[in-house]
Amino acid sequence: MTQSSASLHMAVTPFPQDTFFPWLASQSGHLPFRPIIENPSTIWPATGVSTVVPQLFTEWDMNTNGTEYTFKIREGVQLHNGWGEYNVNDLISTVEMILNADVDLTGCGATFRAFMGADTIAEMQAAGNFTVVDDFNFKMSLARPQVDLMTWWFNILSIPCGESWSSAQWEAEGEDMFTGVPSGTGSFQFVSRSLDEFSEYERVPWDHWRKNAGFETLKLSTIPEDATRLALLLTGEADMVDVPKVLFDQATDAGMVVLESPLHAVGLTILFGNIYHVSEVNWDPDNNPWARRGEEG
Repeated sequence: MTQSSASLHMAVTPFPQDTFFPWLASQSGHLPFRPIIENPSTIWPATGVSTVVPQLFTEWDMNTNGTEYTFKIREGVQLHNGWGEYNVNDLISTVEMILNADVDLTGCGATFRAFMGADTIAEMQAAGNFTVVDDFNFKMSLARPQVDLMTWWFNILSIPCGESWSSAQWEAEGEDMFTGVPSGTGSFQFVSRSLDEFSEYERVPWDHWRKNAGFETLKLSTIPEDATRLALLLTGEADMVDVPKVLFDQATDAGMVVLESPLHAVGLTILFGNIYHVSEVNWDPDNNPWARRGEEG
Protein backbone atom coordinates (compact mmCIF):
# COMPACT_ATOMS: atom_id res chain seq x y z
CA MET A 1 0.00 0.00 0.00
CA THR A 2 1.46 3.34 -1.01
CA GLN A 3 1.38 6.27 1.37
CA SER A 4 -0.92 8.26 -0.94
CA SER A 5 -3.60 5.55 -0.72
CA ALA A 6 -3.07 4.57 2.93
CA SER A 7 -4.99 5.61 6.00
CA LEU A 8 -3.50 7.51 8.92
CA HIS A 9 -4.84 6.85 12.43
CA MET A 10 -3.77 9.21 15.22
CA ALA A 11 -4.64 8.64 18.90
CA VAL A 12 -4.37 11.74 21.06
CA THR A 13 -5.16 13.10 24.52
CA PRO A 14 -8.82 14.22 24.83
CA PHE A 15 -9.46 17.85 23.99
CA PRO A 16 -10.23 20.44 26.69
CA GLN A 17 -13.61 20.92 25.00
CA ASP A 18 -15.00 18.23 22.69
CA THR A 19 -17.75 20.03 20.82
CA PHE A 20 -19.25 20.29 17.37
CA PHE A 21 -19.28 24.10 17.53
CA PRO A 22 -16.09 26.12 16.88
CA TRP A 23 -17.08 29.03 19.14
CA LEU A 24 -17.34 26.65 22.13
CA ALA A 25 -13.74 25.43 21.76
CA SER A 26 -10.49 27.05 22.84
CA GLN A 27 -7.36 26.86 20.70
CA SER A 28 -6.53 23.30 21.84
CA GLY A 29 -10.13 22.24 21.34
CA HIS A 30 -9.89 23.11 17.63
CA LEU A 31 -7.72 20.12 16.73
CA PRO A 32 -10.71 18.21 15.19
CA PHE A 33 -11.41 21.19 12.90
CA ARG A 34 -7.85 21.72 11.70
CA PRO A 35 -7.70 19.08 8.92
CA ILE A 36 -10.65 20.73 7.12
CA ILE A 37 -9.88 24.44 7.55
CA GLU A 38 -7.19 26.96 6.62
CA ASN A 39 -6.36 30.48 7.78
CA PRO A 40 -5.59 33.78 6.06
CA SER A 41 -1.89 33.36 6.93
CA THR A 42 0.36 30.76 8.51
CA ILE A 43 3.98 30.23 9.61
CA TRP A 44 6.89 27.98 8.67
CA PRO A 45 7.37 25.39 11.45
CA ALA A 46 11.15 25.63 11.12
CA THR A 47 11.26 29.37 11.77
CA GLY A 48 8.13 29.89 13.88
CA VAL A 49 6.58 33.34 14.14
CA SER A 50 9.55 35.03 12.48
CA THR A 51 8.23 34.02 9.05
CA VAL A 52 4.60 34.76 8.16
CA VAL A 53 3.38 32.97 5.03
CA PRO A 54 0.30 33.79 2.92
CA GLN A 55 -2.37 31.11 2.94
CA LEU A 56 -5.96 32.13 2.07
CA PHE A 57 -4.83 35.75 1.77
CA THR A 58 -2.16 36.42 -0.85
CA GLU A 59 -1.42 40.06 -0.03
CA TRP A 60 -2.06 42.56 2.74
CA ASP A 61 -0.93 46.07 3.47
CA MET A 62 -1.01 48.12 6.68
CA ASN A 63 -0.53 51.85 7.14
CA THR A 64 2.23 53.16 9.40
CA ASN A 65 0.12 53.32 12.57
CA GLY A 66 -1.63 49.96 12.16
CA THR A 67 -5.19 51.25 11.72
CA GLU A 68 -5.77 50.88 7.96
CA TYR A 69 -5.56 47.50 6.21
CA THR A 70 -6.14 46.27 2.68
CA PHE A 71 -6.40 42.55 1.91
CA LYS A 72 -6.38 40.35 -1.20
CA ILE A 73 -7.89 36.86 -0.97
CA ARG A 74 -6.53 33.93 -2.95
CA GLU A 75 -8.75 33.09 -5.92
CA GLY A 76 -9.71 29.58 -6.96
CA VAL A 77 -9.79 27.99 -3.48
CA GLN A 78 -12.66 25.49 -3.37
CA LEU A 79 -14.88 24.88 -0.38
CA HIS A 80 -15.83 21.29 0.33
CA ASN A 81 -19.07 19.59 -0.72
CA GLY A 82 -19.85 21.93 -3.61
CA TRP A 83 -20.24 25.13 -1.56
CA GLY A 84 -18.33 27.19 -4.12
CA GLU A 85 -15.18 29.29 -4.06
CA TYR A 86 -13.80 30.85 -0.89
CA ASN A 87 -14.26 34.63 -0.82
CA VAL A 88 -14.64 37.60 1.50
CA ASN A 89 -18.14 36.55 2.58
CA ASP A 90 -16.70 33.40 4.15
CA LEU A 91 -14.27 35.40 6.29
CA ILE A 92 -17.03 37.80 7.34
CA SER A 93 -19.29 34.88 8.24
CA THR A 94 -16.63 33.27 10.45
CA VAL A 95 -15.94 36.48 12.34
CA GLU A 96 -19.65 37.23 12.78
CA MET A 97 -20.21 33.64 13.94
CA ILE A 98 -17.80 34.28 16.83
CA LEU A 99 -19.09 37.77 17.63
CA ASN A 100 -22.74 36.68 17.71
CA ALA A 101 -22.17 33.59 19.87
CA ASP A 102 -23.80 33.63 23.31
CA VAL A 103 -20.70 31.88 24.66
CA ASP A 104 -17.32 32.39 23.01
CA LEU A 105 -14.34 30.31 24.13
CA THR A 106 -12.16 31.06 21.09
CA GLY A 107 -10.39 34.01 22.68
CA CYS A 108 -11.07 36.12 19.58
CA GLY A 109 -14.27 38.07 20.28
CA ALA A 110 -13.14 40.63 22.85
CA THR A 111 -10.06 41.68 20.88
CA PHE A 112 -12.02 41.78 17.62
CA ARG A 113 -14.58 44.16 19.14
CA ALA A 114 -11.82 46.34 20.56
CA PHE A 115 -9.90 46.91 17.32
CA MET A 116 -13.07 46.93 15.18
CA GLY A 117 -14.70 49.56 17.38
CA ALA A 118 -17.97 47.72 16.78
CA ASP A 119 -19.81 44.60 17.89
CA THR A 120 -20.14 43.20 14.36
CA ILE A 121 -18.68 43.65 10.89
CA ALA A 122 -22.15 44.78 9.79
CA GLU A 123 -21.76 47.76 12.15
CA MET A 124 -18.31 48.48 10.69
CA GLN A 125 -19.75 48.41 7.19
CA ALA A 126 -22.55 50.79 8.20
CA ALA A 127 -19.95 53.20 9.59
CA GLY A 128 -17.82 52.96 6.45
CA ASN A 129 -14.98 51.16 8.23
CA PHE A 130 -15.23 47.82 6.38
CA THR A 131 -15.35 48.06 2.59
CA VAL A 132 -15.84 45.08 0.29
CA VAL A 133 -14.21 46.03 -3.02
CA ASP A 134 -15.11 42.73 -4.68
CA ASP A 135 -15.23 39.02 -3.77
CA PHE A 136 -11.47 38.90 -3.23
CA ASN A 137 -10.52 42.37 -1.99
CA PHE A 138 -11.56 44.33 1.08
CA LYS A 139 -10.43 47.15 3.38
CA MET A 140 -10.66 47.71 7.13
CA SER A 141 -10.32 50.92 9.17
CA LEU A 142 -9.69 50.03 12.80
CA ALA A 143 -10.65 51.89 15.95
CA ARG A 144 -7.18 51.37 17.41
CA PRO A 145 -3.77 50.27 16.14
CA GLN A 146 -3.52 46.50 15.72
CA VAL A 147 -0.20 45.65 14.13
CA ASP A 148 -0.46 41.88 14.72
CA LEU A 149 -3.56 41.21 12.64
CA MET A 150 -1.76 38.93 10.16
CA THR A 151 0.93 37.65 12.51
CA TRP A 152 -1.56 36.52 15.15
CA TRP A 153 -5.32 37.14 14.88
CA PHE A 154 -5.72 36.06 11.23
CA ASN A 155 -2.82 33.62 11.48
CA ILE A 156 -2.87 29.88 12.18
CA LEU A 157 -1.37 30.75 15.58
CA SER A 158 -4.83 31.97 16.54
CA ILE A 159 -6.69 29.22 14.71
CA PRO A 160 -10.37 29.96 15.49
CA CYS A 161 -10.30 33.64 14.54
CA GLY A 162 -10.08 33.25 10.77
CA GLU A 163 -11.11 29.68 9.97
CA SER A 164 -12.32 29.01 6.44
CA TRP A 165 -15.95 27.94 6.99
CA SER A 166 -18.51 28.17 4.18
CA SER A 167 -20.77 31.20 4.58
CA ALA A 168 -23.24 29.75 2.08
CA GLN A 169 -23.58 26.57 4.13
CA TRP A 170 -23.93 28.58 7.35
CA GLU A 171 -26.68 30.68 5.77
CA ALA A 172 -28.49 27.57 4.52
CA GLU A 173 -28.09 25.31 7.55
CA GLY A 174 -27.11 27.44 10.54
CA GLU A 175 -25.68 25.52 13.50
CA ASP A 176 -26.81 22.24 11.90
CA MET A 177 -23.84 22.48 9.54
CA PHE A 178 -21.52 21.63 12.43
CA THR A 179 -23.51 18.64 13.65
CA GLY A 180 -23.77 17.47 10.04
CA VAL A 181 -20.97 17.84 7.47
CA PRO A 182 -19.15 21.20 7.94
CA SER A 183 -17.29 22.50 4.92
CA GLY A 184 -13.94 24.27 4.89
CA THR A 185 -11.02 24.56 2.44
CA GLY A 186 -8.43 22.13 3.85
CA SER A 187 -6.86 19.21 2.00
CA PHE A 188 -9.10 16.83 3.99
CA GLN A 189 -12.88 17.02 4.08
CA PHE A 190 -15.13 15.92 6.94
CA VAL A 191 -16.68 12.44 7.02
CA SER A 192 -18.03 11.73 10.51
CA ARG A 193 -17.53 12.47 14.19
CA SER A 194 -18.49 10.96 17.53
CA LEU A 195 -17.79 13.28 20.45
CA ASP A 196 -15.23 11.98 22.96
CA GLU A 197 -14.36 9.15 20.57
CA PHE A 198 -13.15 10.00 17.06
CA SER A 199 -13.28 12.23 13.98
CA GLU A 200 -12.90 10.89 10.43
CA TYR A 201 -11.80 12.68 7.26
CA GLU A 202 -11.04 11.88 3.64
CA ARG A 203 -8.77 13.49 1.06
CA VAL A 204 -10.59 16.01 -1.15
CA PRO A 205 -11.34 14.55 -4.63
CA TRP A 206 -9.47 17.27 -6.52
CA ASP A 207 -5.97 18.73 -6.66
CA HIS A 208 -5.83 20.91 -3.59
CA TRP A 209 -4.54 24.44 -4.26
CA ARG A 210 -1.84 24.12 -1.56
CA LYS A 211 -0.93 20.45 -1.27
CA ASN A 212 -2.73 17.15 -1.74
CA ALA A 213 -3.11 15.20 1.49
CA GLY A 214 -0.55 12.42 1.80
CA PHE A 215 -3.17 9.91 2.99
CA GLU A 216 -6.51 8.90 1.55
CA THR A 217 -8.22 8.92 4.95
CA LEU A 218 -7.46 10.30 8.40
CA LYS A 219 -8.88 9.21 11.74
CA LEU A 220 -8.33 11.16 14.94
CA SER A 221 -9.19 9.18 18.10
CA THR A 222 -9.27 10.59 21.63
CA ILE A 223 -7.98 8.15 24.25
CA PRO A 224 -7.67 9.32 27.89
CA GLU A 225 -5.10 6.76 29.13
CA ASP A 226 -1.45 7.27 28.17
CA ALA A 227 -0.70 3.55 28.35
CA THR A 228 -3.66 2.72 26.09
CA ARG A 229 -2.47 5.15 23.43
CA LEU A 230 0.99 3.59 23.57
CA ALA A 231 -0.51 0.11 23.31
CA LEU A 232 -2.46 1.14 20.22
CA LEU A 233 0.80 2.27 18.63
CA LEU A 234 2.75 -0.84 19.56
CA THR A 235 0.03 -3.18 18.27
CA GLY A 236 -0.31 -1.27 14.99
CA GLU A 237 -3.86 -0.13 15.68
CA ALA A 238 -2.69 3.51 15.56
CA ASP A 239 0.05 5.02 13.40
CA MET A 240 0.86 8.01 15.59
CA VAL A 241 0.12 8.85 19.22
CA ASP A 242 1.01 11.45 21.81
CA VAL A 243 2.45 10.10 25.05
CA PRO A 244 4.33 11.70 27.98
CA LYS A 245 8.13 11.51 28.01
CA VAL A 246 8.08 8.84 30.70
CA LEU A 247 6.83 6.40 28.02
CA PHE A 248 9.31 7.41 25.30
CA ASP A 249 11.77 4.61 26.10
CA GLN A 250 9.10 1.94 25.78
CA ALA A 251 8.16 3.31 22.38
CA THR A 252 11.72 3.65 21.05
CA ASP A 253 12.72 0.23 22.41
CA ALA A 254 9.94 -1.17 20.21
CA GLY A 255 11.37 0.59 17.16
CA MET A 256 9.16 3.69 17.21
CA VAL A 257 10.47 7.16 16.43
CA VAL A 258 9.86 10.23 18.57
CA LEU A 259 8.93 13.32 16.56
CA GLU A 260 9.54 16.61 18.31
CA SER A 261 8.12 19.95 17.26
CA PRO A 262 10.61 22.67 16.24
CA LEU A 263 8.33 25.14 18.04
CA HIS A 264 8.06 25.66 21.78
CA ALA A 265 5.12 23.84 23.35
CA VAL A 266 4.76 26.45 26.09
CA GLY A 267 5.04 30.11 25.19
CA LEU A 268 5.39 33.20 27.36
CA THR A 269 3.04 36.16 26.94
CA ILE A 270 3.43 39.32 29.01
CA LEU A 271 0.41 41.63 29.26
CA PHE A 272 1.27 44.84 31.11
CA GLY A 273 -2.38 45.69 31.79
CA ASN A 274 -1.88 49.45 32.37
CA ILE A 275 0.83 48.91 34.98
CA TYR A 276 3.33 51.71 34.69
CA HIS A 277 6.48 52.87 36.46
CA VAL A 278 6.11 56.07 38.47
CA SER A 279 8.70 58.62 37.36
CA GLU A 280 9.32 62.33 37.39
CA VAL A 281 6.93 62.57 34.44
CA ASN A 282 3.89 60.94 36.01
CA TRP A 283 4.59 61.32 39.75
CA ASP A 284 1.80 63.37 41.32
CA PRO A 285 2.20 63.37 45.15
CA ASP A 286 -0.73 65.75 45.69
CA ASN A 287 -3.35 63.65 43.91
CA ASN A 288 -1.70 60.24 44.22
CA PRO A 289 0.17 60.26 47.54
CA TRP A 290 0.40 56.46 47.56
CA ALA A 291 2.70 56.52 44.52
CA ARG A 292 6.31 57.44 45.19
CA ARG A 293 9.19 57.54 42.75
CA GLY A 294 10.19 54.05 41.76
CA GLU A 295 6.88 52.45 42.71
CA GLU A 296 4.54 50.81 40.25
CA GLY A 297 1.01 52.14 40.05
